[in-house]
Amino acid sequence: MIDSDYDTLKERIHTLIQEWKERLWLRHWSIDITYERNGISPESHTYGAVASTHTLWEYMSATITIDMPRFSLYSPEEQEEILVHEFMHVMVGEMRDGMQCEHGGERWNMKHEERVCTLLTHAIIDLYGQGEREKKEEKKEKEHENPI
Repeated sequence: MIDSDYDTLKERIHTLIQEWKERLWLRHWSIDITYERNGISPESHTYGAVASTHTLWEYMSATITIDMPRFSLYSPEEQEEILVHEFMHVMVGEMRDGMQCEHGGERWNMKHEERVCTLLTHAIIDLYGQGEREKKEEKKEKEHENPI
């Protein structure tokens, strides 16, 4: 990935993070982004994922790690969906407190959390889009009622 593409993508991610952090009422959270320019290491337990999230919910702190080469292959809409999905992990992460994934010892299944985060992502993006469409329609109606 060339420098200009990398910088442009980082800027886009930063903008989306700020927008969705506000929309999802996570403005009080400290959310750091780790940009893996060369991809997520094969030694990492999250290898193969486009993005992953680690939360310290009791401190309202999270880190989202992004595999930049893989992330860049997705459309802007899909990139936004990926980031919203990671925010869903921020929001539900405390529900697995006291449990560890298979790589950490005690076995538990992340599939449930992934399904919940995926469903919430689709619902929230859909609802947000619907609200934006309604705002545009209301604006058109007002302009039609009160032409200048």
